[in-house]
This record gives sequence, structure tokens and C-alpha cells, in this order.
Amino acid sequence: MICILKTLILVQRFSYVDALLQVKFPRTISNEAKDMLGGLLVKDPNKRLGGGPDDAKEIMAHPFFSSINWTDLQQKKVRISS
Repeated sequence: MICILKTLILVQRFSYVDALLQVKFPRTISNEAKDMLGGLLVKDPNKRLGGGPDDAKEIMAHPFFSSINWTDLQQKKVRISS
């Protein structure tokens, strides 16, 4: 959460490209998460993750979400652990 807030602050202060170059992710964030966040922060909507013709399917297919069964989630078969 803190990482996302810092990223949003950077985006507000600098251009998107500058902000992406200056984002420092904590070591605990996986490479897949870094790649997904970087893809979502691309300035050009056509090049942004999920900004192409496949829309959200592109995000859903990202390796970060590889463990999610989207069909089960849509059908509310997934139980959330507390």
C-alpha cells in the first residue's frame, strides 16, 4: 500500500516516465508485481497493460495473477481466508 501511495505521489510531481524511472519497489515485492505495476503506470493508454483491444483480459493474463481461477472467482466459488 505504501509503495502504491509513493508511486501516486511521484506521478503527481513528475511526468509518468520520470516517475517510473524513480519508483523504488521494496525488495519484498515480486518481479511479477513490479512488472504489473509498471505496466499499469505506462502513460500511453494504448501501450498500458490492459489498454489494448483485449482490455482487462490482458491484465487477467498477467503472470502476477497466474494463481487466480477467474471463472471460479466470477462464480463466487473462491473463499477468502481471513
